[in-house]
Amino acid sequence: MKLRAEDVLANGTSRHKLQIDMERQIQIAKDLLAQKKFLEAAKRCQQTLDSLPKDGLLPDPELFTIFAQAVYNMEVQNSGNLFGDALLAGDDGSGSESESEPESDVSNGEEGNENGQTEIPNSRMFQFDQEEEDLTGDVDSGDSEDSGEGSEEEEENVEKEEERLALHELANFSPANEHDDEIEDVSQLRKSGFNIYFENDLYENALDLLAQALILLGRPTADGQSLTENSRLRIGDVYILMGDIEREAEMFSRAIHHYLKALGYYKTLKPAEQVTEKVIQAEFLVCDALRWVDQVPAKDKLKRFKHAKALLEKHMTTRPKDSELQQARLAQIQDDIDEVQENQQHGSKRPLSQPTTSIGFPALEKPLGDFNDLSQLVKKKPRRH
Repeated sequence: MKLRAEDVLANGTSRHKLQIDMERQIQIAKDLLAQKKFLEAAKRCQQTLDSLPKDGLLPDPELFTIFAQAVYNMEVQNSGNLFGDALLAGDDGSGSESESEPESDVSNGEEGNENGQTEIPNSRMFQFDQEEEDLTGDVDSGDSEDSGEGSEEEEENVEKEEERLALHELANFSPANEHDDEIEDVSQLRKSGFNIYFENDLYENALDLLAQALILLGRPTADGQSLTENSRLRIGDVYILMGDIEREAEMFSRAIHHYLKALGYYKTLKPAEQVTEKVIQAEFLVCDALRWVDQVPAKDKLKRFKHAKALLEKHMTTRPKDSELQQARLAQIQDDIDEVQENQQHGSKRPLSQPTTSIGFPALEKPLGDFNDLSQLVKKKPRRH
């Protein structure tokens, strides 16, 4: 069937109107997020995503990043997690009425259970938790009674393999060779509706939303197009957000993985002050999570810490304007160096407690944009219901 010229023009006008309205909704959601009205910001994103025609305009990736930050902070508020509350730096405690609504109110929304699609298994978060348990050696095999020489030898081999994998993550990381098996196809989600993100584990949901932003940002690579500098910068920012959520949830190995991805992407960009600052931030975040991963040998931690320290010191000589922030980072890294060196001599004294620092979400003041070889990084799968 041949389209008439007026039909093509009308379709183009309609898409333009949709684009303008989507940009307006994004700005409203950003303002709500800045006001810490997390439920309202999340609902604004959800309704905007659900209102888009299924075979029409693709969503702006920033809708997903705002949505992710909103549902994450909703979970922080609902759980009363003192460590997570640090993400709300500057909050004076005067939250809006909407912020204090319980999560159960959201899950009973008008579209909640009509299609029977709200019971989503927490398989991805379980996968992350299992990975963290495997790395820390806390998973029981179920055969504790059969311990002996063979068991000790097996444990030693497992420990060596864990060290090898942890070192590979630090020394041989290449973003172009990585695959995110957990990332799912956004087109599947548009069929089921985005109200499902108010259900179950909101930490998991926030990570899932960020994964979908990555799919959209990498879409041009599926058509053989190269991605722009701005796109790579934006993808790096999404990986930083993923790492921040995982770090706050004490999934430190996973956080390091995504901080390294962000760092790898930032390093592909042309030198600029903004890029340098993001590289510094990513290097520091890797160290901040690394200090809690016991599987990396002390000598390799020291190497990474000293590298970050040298980078910070060099940066401070040329960029004095943010010296207070860098001094604080430098002091923490020096503390980490001192602790590792002391542990090498006297053994670890670190208590089994939560980390003492919190970085929080970087401010995303611009919409996120597109990235080289991202098609190799995402493996699209149908959504699990």
